[in-house]
Amino acid sequence: MNHGVMRHVFRIAVGQDPRYRFPMNMKKILLGMTAMVLAASASAQAGSIYDELKAIDASYGDQIDRGQQVMLTQNAQGPWPKAWVFRVIDAQPEQVAAVFWDFPTHKSFYPSVIKSDVSARPSALITEVDYGVSVPIMADEYYTVRDVLSSYEEGGHAYKIEWTKVKASSTRHIEGHILIEAFRGKTLIEYYNYVIP
Repeated sequence: MNHGVMRHVFRIAVGQDPRYRFPMNMKKILLGMTAMVLAASASAQAGSIYDELKAIDASYGDQIDRGQQVMLTQNAQGPWPKAWVFRVIDAQPEQVAAVFWDFPTHKSFYPSVIKSDVSARPSALITEVDYGVSVPIMADEYYTVRDVLSSYEEGGHAYKIEWTKVKASSTRHIEGHILIEAFRGKTLIEYYNYVIP
């Protein structure tokens, strides 16, 4: 764990770095994330998202270099594929992680999400979130996932938020993660999700 990075995040969160200005609720989220990551006893280990993507196919790296989104799928059990989305975001990793960790706002930017409420915080690094999703023609789906936050070093700093199903009204399986890494002054994310309805 690079404590210098965490001090930098803290400075951003309390408004001591003029390059980053956030509304008060975002400052609280960044402060909370700083404390949570500093409290973590183990870090996730991973290679660079960009390097791993280029190793799969060099053209994927070229797409990222051009600012394009890359989407990959893999066949899994039954008709439902595992899906990955890779994209560069014009923000710092701390900002991206803070926005993602602000679960109550998910309903404002994820299409079809009608509910995203924190239902439990078993620890500083674990949050359970109740979601509701509007499903055309069928009944709305309600489920709870457990999100776990960790950090790892990769060319600066990086975060991983991983989720798994706790319970659901009908969905049989939910797993996923978002990897958030510093990339050329911006952030490269890997968003993975696998759902079996």
